[in-house]
Amino acid sequence: KITWVRWVGVLVVTLGIILVGVFDTNNVAEGETNDESTVNKQIIGILLILGQSVMSVIQDLTEEVFMQETAFPPPLLVGMEGAYGIVIALILYFPIAPLLGENPSDVATSLSEGNVIGLAIGWTLLVTVTGIFNIAATAVTSSMTRNVWKNMRTLLVWIMGLILFYATGSSELGEGWYIPGSFFILLSYGVMCVGIFIYYGKGARAT
Repeated sequence: KITWVRWVGVLVVTLGIILVGVFDTNNVAEGETNDESTVNKQIIGILLILGQSVMSVIQDLTEEVFMQETAFPPPLLVGMEGAYGIVIALILYFPIAPLLGENPSDVATSLSEGNVIGLAIGWTLLVTVTGIFNIAATAVTSSMTRNVWKNMRTLLVWIMGLILFYATGSSELGEGWYIPGSFFILLSYGVMCVGIFIYYGKGARAT
């Protein structure tokens, strides 16, 4: 049973994430122009993220049913998701790729290069291990608890972006610290962390 305190925590986390998105969208670097094409790309990106979030909710709830009701082994569930994902992706890719300006034969040529193969194998292993950890976390907690904590990834990505920006000196990597936008983003992450604290604070657990 989810208590009203935890619902408050979820709402505060949601508010924090929304504020991060709003302030990050407006946090345009000095010297950059927020032209119409940039705004359109941001809108398309937000819509794609919203669509992915809906599908992720369905996936997480399905995983919770499998893990807590049928005691599915996490590696087996990850393997099933990967197998079905490959089949569905291949069916959709070939008719859609030309519409996006991609040539499947060029992709096949790129995949034959040694460095690309190494990166693909490493990425596959990383996603597999991450998927097992995620599903195992759902098995011992819940999909809601897992997703409350998953929001911390955005904070880590932002911090790593700042480090990359100043460590490499390249404007193509990471994100710089801009005033006052970055302060607002930091404040928004603070709101998100308060929501997580409320979610796990005293009185949050059902008695």
